[in-house]
Amino acid sequence: MKKLLIGVFVSIVSLANAQEILPCITDQITYQMKQQNPELALRIDKENRESATLIQQFNENLNRAKKASVLIIPVVFHVIHQNGTENITQAQIMDQLRVLNEDFRKKAGTNGDKSKYSVAADMGIEFRLAQKDPNGNWHDGINRIESTLTTNAYQNVKSLIRWDPTKYLNVWVVKSIANQGQGTILGFAQFPEYLSYTPNTDGIVVRADYVGTIQTGNITNAGRTLTHEVGHWIGLYHTFQGGCVGNTPSTCASAGDFICDTPPVEDATFGCLSSRITCSDSAMVENYMDYMDGKCANTFTQGQKARALYMMDRYRSVVYSATNLQAAGLDASGNYAEVPASVIKAPYSYSFEDANITSAGWRIQNLNNGSNAWKLDNVAYTGNSSLGFRNFNITATLNTKDEFNSPLIDLSTLSTANLSFKVAYARKANNTNDILDVYISNDFGRTETLLFRGTTGSLESSSVTNVEFIPTAANQWRTISVDLTPYVHMKNARIRFEFSNRRGNNIFIDDFTISNSTGVNDNLKKEMAFNLIPNPMNEIAYAQFELKQAQPIEVSLYDITGRKVSTIEQGEKNAGIYSLPINRGTLSNGIYLLEVKTNTGSFTHKLVVN
Repeated sequence: MKKLLIGVFVSIVSLANAQEILPCITDQITYQMKQQNPELALRIDKENRESATLIQQFNENLNRAKKASVLIIPVVFHVIHQNGTENITQAQIMDQLRVLNEDFRKKAGTNGDKSKYSVAADMGIEFRLAQKDPNGNWHDGINRIESTLTTNAYQNVKSLIRWDPTKYLNVWVVKSIANQGQGTILGFAQFPEYLSYTPNTDGIVVRADYVGTIQTGNITNAGRTLTHEVGHWIGLYHTFQGGCVGNTPSTCASAGDFICDTPPVEDATFGCLSSRITCSDSAMVENYMDYMDGKCANTFTQGQKARALYMMDRYRSVVYSATNLQAAGLDASGNYAEVPASVIKAPYSYSFEDANITSAGWRIQNLNNGSNAWKLDNVAYTGNSSLGFRNFNITATLNTKDEFNSPLIDLSTLSTANLSFKVAYARKANNTNDILDVYISNDFGRTETLLFRGTTGSLESSSVTNVEFIPTAANQWRTISVDLTPYVHMKNARIRFEFSNRRGNNIFIDDFTISNSTGVNDNLKKEMAFNLIPNPMNEIAYAQFELKQAQPIEVSLYDITGRKVSTIEQGEKNAGIYSLPINRGTLSNGIYLLEVKTNTGSFTHKLVVN
C-alpha cells in the first residue's frame, strides 16, 4: 500500500499536474505540519507503524465489553461567503448530513449498501447539527460569515470563526480553495493526531458546490467530498498512500494506509471504474478514501473501521461523550434534545420598525443577491419601514434565492392560530413570475412545511408595470392569511420567507402577525368598524369600535414577546359606540399587539408606540 508521506507529497504534486481537479490536499497539509514540527512527525510515523497491535487490542476489548455503540458527532457548519452562491441553504447542508449518515452507517438502499466487498463495514458513526453553541445557547448549527477569505481559502479562513474542536466537528464552507499550484481543490482535513498540536486548524474546509447533492451541490461527486474528508478527520489515510508499499501480510499494517483489507493501489483512481488492476492486484476502486467519482464510491472496510474507532478513542473521545452530546443539545442516544419553549409567545406582531431587526430575533440570509436583496426599506404599510427586496434591476441567474426568518415563537399559547402579513408586489411584465414561499419549522429549520406559495395572482397586489414598483397607497398592498391551527403544538415555530428571483419587480413585506384569529375573524373587525387612532401613538391612543348587541368583551395589550402588558377593558358592554383610551404610561417605544375578544370571535390589531 504505500511510501511515507514525504514521498506522497511529491507524488501528489506530479498527480496534480496531470489532473484538472485534485479532490483533496490533506496530505499536503499534513506534510506542512510535519515540516513545522519534525519531532512530532517522527513520533506520529512511529506510532502509525506500531499501531496494528494496539488497534487489534482496542477493538477486541471493545467487542468483549460490548461497547461498540454508534458514535454521534456534533457538527457545526461555518458558511464563509460574499453573498454569492457559496452562501448555501440550510436544505443543502441537511442533504449533506444525509449523505454522511448513509455512507458511515451503510444504510439499506443507499450507496454504502451497494458495496460488492465482503469486508465492507458499517462504521457506526453518525453526524448531527449541533443544537447548542459553545456558550450553551440554543443554535441551528450553522454560522454565516461574510468575508473575502471565502475565495482561495486556506488555513486562514479558520481564524474567522471556530468552535471548540474537541467538542465539535468544524466544517468551513467556502467558494474556492487556494490551489497551491495544484489545480482545483475540493477540500482538506486535519488528522486527529494533530488536534493537541494545532487545535486552531482542526476541522474540514470544503467547497460550497461540493456540499450535498441538491441546489448547487455537484451531482457527480454526490456529496462525498465531505465523506472523504471526514474519513481523514477520523484517522484514515488515502488507500493509495505511498503507492505499492505494504503489500504483504507482514507489512500491510505498518506501511501505506496501515490497513490490511484495502488492497495496494499505485496511485489515485479517477472517474467511475468497475475495476482496476494495480500493484499486481485488483484495486478497491469504490473505497471512499480513493478519488473515485462520489456517485460510484460505496465502501469503508472493517480494517478502516477498526483504525477509526481506535483513533477516535485515542484523540477525539470527548466529542462523542455523553457529557459533550448534552452540551451540544443532543441526548445520550444522539437524538436532538427538546428545546424549551420560546420566550416569545403568540399572539405576536412585528412591523420591521427596529433599525436592527436581529435584536428582535429576526434574521436575514441573502443567499445569492447580497445587499441587493432583503433589507429594511423606507416603504411601509404602517409605520416607517418594511422588509423590501428591490428586485427590479437585478439580472441575476433565474431562481436565485434569498430569505429571512422570524424568531422562534411559542404557538402553544393559542387554541387556534393565524398568520397574516402585508405584501406589496407587482410583476414587471406578463411573463415574469417571481415566487414567494413561506415555510414553518419547529426544529431550527432542519425540517420544514410549506405554508404558502405566492406567484402571479396569489402574490400580486398591483397591476403589471414596466417601471420600478413602489407602493404609494394602502390599496397597493394585500393581506396574506394562513391558518396555523395545525401547528399550535409548536413551541419554537420559525417562519421563513424565501423569494425566488425570476427577474421580476420589487416586493415588500410588512405587519407580520400571529393571532388566535383563523382569518375569517378579520370580518369581525370590519363589522365592529374597529380603528385605533392615532397609530403610531405618543401619549394616548383610542380603540374605537361599535357593538351591535350587548355582550362581554375583553381588550388586552401584549408586547412583542407575547407577554400581556395590561387589560384595557373586560366585562359586559351594551350595544353602542365606544372609544377606549390607551395611555402610554410606562410603555417603551416599540410594537405592541391589541387583542379584542367577544362572544362571536376575536382579532388582533398592531399598535406602534413612538
